[in-house]
Amino acid sequence: MLSSRSLCVSVTRLALDYVVSLPGYLTTLVGREQEIAEVVDLLQRSETRLVTLTGPGGVGKTRLAAAVAERLRIALEREVVFVELASLRDPGLVLTAIAEAMGLQDLGSIPVKERLALTLRDRQLLLLLDNFEHLVSAARDIGALLLAGPQLQILVTSRLPLRLSGERIYHVPPLALPADLDAPTEVVMASPAVQLFLERARASDPAIALTPDIAPLAARICARLDGLPLALELAAARTRLLQLPALLARLERSLQLLTGGARDLPDRQRTLRQTIAWSHDLLDERERILFRRLAPFAGGFTIEAIETVCNFDGRLGPDVLDALMSLLDLSLVQRVPGTEQRPRFRLLETIREFAAEQLVESDEEPLVRHRHATYFLALAERGECALHSIEDRGWLDELEVEHDNYRAVFVWTQAAAPGNRAEAAQLSLRLSLALWWFWVYRGHRSEGYARLTESLTQVHALGILDDRTHAVALLDLGMLDFEQGDYDAAEARLAESARLAGEHGDRHTFCLALQYHGLSALYRGHYTDARALLQESVAVARTLGQPWYVAVTIFALAEATWPIDPQAATVLYQESATVLRSLGACWGLSLPLTSLARQALDEGRYEDARVLCEEGLVLRRAVGHQWWIAMSLCSLGEVARCEGNYALAETYFSEARAIYRTLGRTHNLAWSLRGLGYAVLARGDLYHAHELLREGLMLERELGATPSLAACLSGLAGLAGIGGDPWRAARLFGAAEALLERIGAKLEPADRLDQGRLIAQVSTCLSASAWSEAWQEGRSLPLDLAIAEALAVPAPELASTEPVERPRVHRPRQGLRHGSLTPREQEVARLVARGLSNREIATQLFITEKTVANHIEHIMTKLNLRSRTQIAVWAVQHGLGPEPVA
Repeated sequence: MLSSRSLCVSVTRLALDYVVSLPGYLTTLVGREQEIAEVVDLLQRSETRLVTLTGPGGVGKTRLAAAVAERLRIALEREVVFVELASLRDPGLVLTAIAEAMGLQDLGSIPVKERLALTLRDRQLLLLLDNFEHLVSAARDIGALLLAGPQLQILVTSRLPLRLSGERIYHVPPLALPADLDAPTEVVMASPAVQLFLERARASDPAIALTPDIAPLAARICARLDGLPLALELAAARTRLLQLPALLARLERSLQLLTGGARDLPDRQRTLRQTIAWSHDLLDERERILFRRLAPFAGGFTIEAIETVCNFDGRLGPDVLDALMSLLDLSLVQRVPGTEQRPRFRLLETIREFAAEQLVESDEEPLVRHRHATYFLALAERGECALHSIEDRGWLDELEVEHDNYRAVFVWTQAAAPGNRAEAAQLSLRLSLALWWFWVYRGHRSEGYARLTESLTQVHALGILDDRTHAVALLDLGMLDFEQGDYDAAEARLAESARLAGEHGDRHTFCLALQYHGLSALYRGHYTDARALLQESVAVARTLGQPWYVAVTIFALAEATWPIDPQAATVLYQESATVLRSLGACWGLSLPLTSLARQALDEGRYEDARVLCEEGLVLRRAVGHQWWIAMSLCSLGEVARCEGNYALAETYFSEARAIYRTLGRTHNLAWSLRGLGYAVLARGDLYHAHELLREGLMLERELGATPSLAACLSGLAGLAGIGGDPWRAARLFGAAEALLERIGAKLEPADRLDQGRLIAQVSTCLSASAWSEAWQEGRSLPLDLAIAEALAVPAPELASTEPVERPRVHRPRQGLRHGSLTPREQEVARLVARGLSNREIATQLFITEKTVANHIEHIMTKLNLRSRTQIAVWAVQHGLGPEPVA
């Protein structure tokens, strides 16, 4: 009889020279260098005995494990034994399979557990156990091996952890995707997912290359497949038959398409459906119920959501966490990173498609999807209330996170069966109305407009639209029309909304319809109509007993009051700001702050203006409202222009322009173009200044007679004068002045200053009488002809980077009399020519604003002038204006 020592030597000798090769591959491993390094590092630590690679089926666990084992074998001369367990069905045979892989012979009388223990006792070995998830009941046997072999390390691939003491779990993620699917080609190509897809695609079709037109398609294909390597390889194989656009379109039903994997792959990996089904087969009945009921969730879900949506009949038991944990262990569910405070989970899209098939087969789909829809409708309506009255930013983030779930609800309502069409249409309309504030705050205007219009049309066609709901829908659409700059459509809808709301006693809707109708009129320059509508809106708001309504309507009235009575407007702005600050209303508070900044700018308090604008920008960035962020950027650009910091102004206006182009905001895009045009003009870039001001003028022309249009005329007038056509310049300056007088408005402070500088720069190129004659001609020009003349100003040659040489001012002989003006009136005229306001002149001369106004009135009477601009021109021509900039 053999002693234990001789038996150990005998058994070990049988396995000593037995070589078990790692699985070989004919393709390269792409994008896993970081994972290989991390797992190798784990296994090089003396305290690490067991590492389990987990992850969804098709993520590449086996391939990664083989690469890790190969690196350890070569670098450390580590002995490696690979054990394939996928085909094994009996957990009791796991140790036998390991013994066979190690080359241990069946000695009959010695149990396999003892043979392995004797063999591993003094042996330094890495054991790679592949596909362990269906054999986890044998985990204790693996623990016993680790105890028997002090130098043994085990690397396991499994969709489930073994749950043994000392186990280190390494979750294998899908391949990284491009952060921006529309990024430049070189950025897209840096994504490991795209690299793998294109490498495998080129194996099927060598003509495929990552060109600028292909890059966004490849990125979207990889994103649709969640960067899952098996899915990417199966999709790449289809490129032999399908061009990338067709392939992307067909991936809406990816499980049907992703079949026909390589013949040397295991059966479970030859189609994506088989890979997912392998994990699904490991679930018990309760876990399968939860899995299929998760199918409606798009983009993720919380524990609260699945408790409400998925356990409506109690079949998941009192605690759904156990079933959820099993799905998480099998990597059928993924934990969303960065959601530790309020855990959030998701299904990969390919797995969600499989879950949807299971849901359809169970006949539970209508009920579960209805539960999903009503849950998110209730969530949206709670959010609407919080956003509407107190601007709760937490709700903005909550609604943004669930945006894909809301989109899924809309898709379901559109596909509703005929018997449920009325209920689905009403649910869709309610959801559209509940999400309106979110859509506006977060810049999803186009999507919101389309959803609301479609829902309203459906409900109207079914004859189930009540007037009260219709009024709210028209209000929301009218506000979106206003946001998009379509003022005709806005005012038609808002007027009808106010009528319906008034008839049915809905004062909240009535109040906001009046407010936005008034703002639309204001933007179009209809100041009298605007003030009447906004005064009524404030009166209604004061009867509601809700401070937010009062504050925002007061702000709107202040906007309409500003052109005729700045001091009264200031009182209104301050009242609005006080209320909104007390409510913590970020977006709302930013409105009066920005307008108070504009007033500070008008009074020459540039530092105050900048501080107010910067506070408004911080508040708007906190909300994430892109339109208002861009408006704050433009306001800061205006401050920089007034301060003469044109480089900073250019930065602000450029960022705003990019946002407005994305949003399609015509009116505000024109603002950013005008500001940017003046900024680049100041540094001598005449070509781009002409391009920007011309585009701004064309946009302003569509909006009608506004101060902004007059500012564009003035900018192009200056370019005409600099280009050698002072007669045209004077005509256009005169046309701009006449427009402002006709609409009862004035230029914004920065536009006034820049206009004054341009007039001072070009007016001396004509005699005083010729300049005045041309100016008067321009005043009599019809607006459409003035615009046409401005657009005809020829483009300068391509810009230089140096400031332009200004036309030199020809000063009259010393001693030339300035008409009958007193020395004080001459001083006032000089300061007017510098672009100073009455308050600034009063401060500089130590007199009152009323005295300044009297001096200006006397100057115009004595010289037969009609405006401050004409005073400035006269002052320059008579040697009282500012020195031109060299």
